[in-house]
Amino acid sequence: MVNMTSVVYLLPYLPLIVPASYVIDKKGIRFTLLLAASGNFIGSLLKVFSAHPNLFFLGLFGQTISSVAQVFLLSMPPKLAGIWFDANQISLACTIGILASELGIGASFLFTPIVVRDHANMNEIGNDLFMLFLIVGIATFTILVLTILFFQEEPLTPPSEAQKLKSQESSNTIKSFKALLINPPFVMLMFAFAINIGILNSVNSLLNPILLLHFQTNGERLAGNVGVICVVFGVLGCFIFGILLDKTKKFKELSVIVYVMSVIGMLAFTFAVASENKIFIYLSAMVYGFSSSYLVVGCETGVELTYPESEFNSSGLLFGISFTTGGIFTLLFTFILETTSDFWSNMVMVILLTIGTVLTICTRNVCKRQDALRPYNLNENVNQKIEKF
Repeated sequence: MVNMTSVVYLLPYLPLIVPASYVIDKKGIRFTLLLAASGNFIGSLLKVFSAHPNLFFLGLFGQTISSVAQVFLLSMPPKLAGIWFDANQISLACTIGILASELGIGASFLFTPIVVRDHANMNEIGNDLFMLFLIVGIATFTILVLTILFFQEEPLTPPSEAQKLKSQESSNTIKSFKALLINPPFVMLMFAFAINIGILNSVNSLLNPILLLHFQTNGERLAGNVGVICVVFGVLGCFIFGILLDKTKKFKELSVIVYVMSVIGMLAFTFAVASENKIFIYLSAMVYGFSSSYLVVGCETGVELTYPESEFNSSGLLFGISFTTGGIFTLLFTFILETTSDFWSNMVMVILLTIGTVLTICTRNVCKRQDALRPYNLNENVNQKIEKF
């Protein structure tokens, strides 16, 4: 059932990204974020009333509503960064936006084992789930109120020349997605992103069953700790690579570095779990968690490959295909886990990540957005020299 809720949360993304893009093009980002915040609150509210063994499908329905809401949210950071920030701040701003989802995942790893404990009495488990869902419901309601009160559509003036040019162009949702899907470098990036983030989502879903095979006592707590470590180092990696992207503009080179780290991290985690040494498991989680900065590097690389197409559309396709593969991978790795062992399940992940690394190396290095911003950067440098003089 846990895997079912995970799959339900992952699969709706791809078929709904085109309607979500149409909504944001026609109604704007404020309306879209209000719609997403409302959906999250409604989904959370339904789950509050589902904390009973006979109401599992009500909770599944609430999870489905939340999964639809997150279609509008996860692709928003690159769009917001392009609207609100200038050329030297875009990647870091996008990083901070993406980190919000990572911090949410980290909070779930940290607090879920604390709030929901393993009891012999099902009613006590239901009470714990009710408390967890109530906390989430209060949080989503607070976010909805804050969005209504404080979020603005856009700044009075575009922060960069590239954004000014984009704001003067008319957008067509279907044509935009067609342009993305016939862009060879972006298609290769899309497959690499699907493998990397799809496996990341699967690992988040399968940490419990993997570690419980080796640590029957306090295995849930260990899985929570490993998840928190992955998120903490993922946040650190995102900040570091976000700054490096802004400073160096080496999008492909940094993509390759992060992807190689994901292969090394997953390989280390595989053998650390097999050794049943908790210290090794924590160390490997640090390395693999650091590689989750590919969320930022991949999204920013996608924008560079596809400019002047909408950042929401490019990142939406990346997240859409990765969430779809995440759902498929979760089912596949669960099957391998149940029929063979966690070692072979993890090794299949390593093989897939190696394929993704090859795809990343073979992706043509194109920086269309940076080319559009170059006159802006030259003018900015000249102005800075004049001010110093």
